[in-house]
Amino acid sequence: MEPSKDYIDFGIRLSKLRTDKGYSQSDVSRMLNMPQSTYAGYEAGSRKASITVIKTLSHFYGITPDYLINGFNQSVATALPPVNAALHEKIDKLDEVDAGKAEGYIDSLLSSPKYEIAAQQNLA
Repeated sequence: MEPSKDYIDFGIRLSKLRTDKGYSQSDVSRMLNMPQSTYAGYEAGSRKASITVIKTLSHFYGITPDYLINGFNQSVATALPPVNAALHEKIDKLDEVDAGKAEGYIDSLLSSPKYEIAAQQNLA
C-alpha cells in the first residue's frame, strides 16, 4: 500500500530539516538512538511516527510539532516569547507526572494576590 500524502509531506519536511543541518540519515539516527532504517522510513513516508517520536524530532530540530505534521513554518523560538520558550523547553523534558506538578505550581503562583491584582488591572 502506498503511503498517504500526509506521511509523504511529513517525510519531505523531515528530510529538508536534516539536509539543512548538513546531517546524513545515519548521523541523525545515531544522535537520536534509533535504527537508521526507522529514520529512513519516516523520511520516505512509509513509517508512521508516534507522538513521542514527533516530539523528539521537533525538539531535536528546534521546531514545533505542528511544522512536522502540518507544515506551518514556525520554530519554537518564534512561537513563544524568550522566557516562555526557555520554560517550555524545561517543562517539555519532564515526564507527564512531573509536568502536571509544574503546572500545578504555576497555577498556585498565578492565584496569589500579586497576580490576581495584575489580572484585574489588565481587565480594567
